[in-house]
Amino acid sequence: MLKKVIIYALIIFTAFSCRDDDELFKEVKSFNDNVIITSQEELDLFSESKYNRIVGNLTISDNITSLTGLIDLNEVLGDLIIINTNLTTLEGLNNLNKVTGVINIYNTPNITDFCALQPLFTSGEYNAGTVDIANNGFNPTEAEIIQGNCSQ
Repeated sequence: MLKKVIIYALIIFTAFSCRDDDELFKEVKSFNDNVIITSQEELDLFSESKYNRIVGNLTISDNITSLTGLIDLNEVLGDLIIINTNLTTLEGLNNLNKVTGVINIYNTPNITDFCALQPLFTSGEYNAGTVDIANNGFNPTEAEIIQGNCSQ
């Protein structure tokens, strides 16, 4: 009788612990090389693959107007560099929770909203002190983004 109770308990425990949204079973789709995106078309094509990890640097430059296609991206195991774009916001990087290299955002005169980086800076993994935001329409510090002063 005790043996049956233990078996039923194990079956019930297993049934409730194996949910579809369990992080242990989430597929990690990695792109294993540096990514250089210089047009909105390139970004849109890259985003169709729904990569959630880049093992390499991610460089975004030139004629980019939206990062929303990168919403599935969780990790950049390298540098994140955004330079000379037409962005007004970093919306699309909201789910980024790990960057192992530097974060540089330069020379993007229309960008005034960095709030998409707040989750990374408050609860993600990144190298504090390696963030450089300069020569943009708005240039908040890491501390300002963490405090919610992330847009103008």
